Amino acid sequence: MKDYFLSMIVFLAVLLLGTNFAYSRYQHFEQQKIIMQGKQVQAEITSKNIEYKGAQLKAQLGDDDPAAFEVSFGQTLRSMQDVAQIAQSINRQAESLLIPIQEQRTGDVLLPGRPGSNITQISAHTYTISLLGQFKDCLTWLGVVEDMYPMARIEHISMTPSGELINLRCSLVFPRVDPTVISSK
Repeated sequence: MKDYFLSMIVFLAVLLLGTNFAYSRYQHFEQQKIIMQGKQVQAEITSKNIEYKGAQLKAQLGDDDPAAFEVSFGQTLRSMQDVAQIAQSINRQAESLLIPIQEQRTGDVLLPGRPGSNITQISAHTYTISLLGQFKDCLTWLGVVEDMYPMARIEHISMTPSGELINLRCSLVFPRVDPTVISSK
């Protein structure tokens, strides 16, 4: 009888340990299942958000993107044809904020076209200016220039302290579009 009793205790201990191990694995797999379901729901929500944003853009721009672009940015593109006019308007903004202009330079540059497009190069004006003024005034000037020319891009900017003032050196690129493409509206 003693031989069976010890064997039964060992058997019950092994059975109890096996059951405990199986139950812990089951709980682990259930937790993983819940995590995966949460990630799946999150992925579906992200997908729906992307679809919604795409639909918003399509509703905002419509199917006639070139015409909408022309209406929205035609005047801006026409204003960027002459680099001298660009320089004058930018200088007027600096003078209106009482920011002295230290140096200015204009030039032309050819930029690479977008991959997959039939346009291989884009012609652009460059305008480099150095200003000496208070930090807030220089940033205000930069914001005004960005509002005036939304198609322009900042190519390089550097700010160095000069006493209580900063020396702002900024290089802007303005795309030059063929005037025959832009309507005169």
